[in-house]
Amino acid sequence: MITNTMIASGFDSRKSRAFLKNYTMEEEKMISREQRRTLTELIMRSIEDDSEREYRLAALDDLTAKEATAEIFEFEMATW
Repeated sequence: MITNTMIASGFDSRKSRAFLKNYTMEEEKMISREQRRTLTELIMRSIEDDSEREYRLAALDDLTAKEATAEIFEFEMATW
């Protein structure tokens, strides 16, 4: 993903300059196979409500690796 950012410099009454600088934003890594497996096991073991379980399993596809790590941590710290 490329983001264009306007950087302005040299402002005075007669002459103004501005230029665009491209910044490449590192895309976040998506959930890994290992994280998906771990979360699937935790969800199946910890959540009894079928609709909540299905909702959580369906949401795995949209998680980033960072979000998946946080979810795993929450499951491991929770007292179910």
